[in-house]
Amino acid sequence: MSHLLRATTLALFSFCAFIANAKNDITQPVQPVIETKQGAVRGGTEKGVLVWKGIRFAEAERFKAPQAPRAWTGVKDALEFGPVAPQTKSGLSTDGPQSEDCLSLNIWSPAADGKKRPVMFWIHGGGFVIGAGSSDLY
Repeated sequence: MSHLLRATTLALFSFCAFIANAKNDITQPVQPVIETKQGAVRGGTEKGVLVWKGIRFAEAERFKAPQAPRAWTGVKDALEFGPVAPQTKSGLSTDGPQSEDCLSLNIWSPAADGKKRPVMFWIHGGGFVIGAGSSDLY
């Protein structure tokens, strides 16, 4: 076998081994599961940060005091923002479904390891006209 053929064969085998190992090293996006008082929720990852969206923090009927949400079994996905509070559609409105059943929150965290971290609690403004926790503006 000539030197060139041996070098080509070796390079081809090395490349195939690299590809085979690369396929095994594919990592799935992190889908962290955290436990709440009502049940477990599964989040996702955005730009290297763990995020849980649309977690219910209360339930309420119109003009009645909010109550703790009902507990659930299994793991609920928390991958989508909750509904936007009802507001008039305008050029400034936030896109997304609107509902009076809009008592949900979103959490961003560097890890889901049980460590205590500072918390920023923020409520969007808008005067019942614009705004939602899902707005890109925020």
